[in-house]
Amino acid sequence: MSEMPRWVKVFAVVGIALAVLVLVALVTGHDPGRHTGAGAGLAL
Repeated sequence: MSEMPRWVKVFAVVGIALAVLVLVALVTGHDPGRHTGAGAGLAL
């Protein structure tokens, strides 16, 4: 990774971090559907 531009490294790190956060949220059950409210009737 030493020959890649800095912005490529930054995007890679941010992308990996987001992917890990999404995986953790899905595994622990904290998906976005929990925050819409019980009576909202929204299908996300």
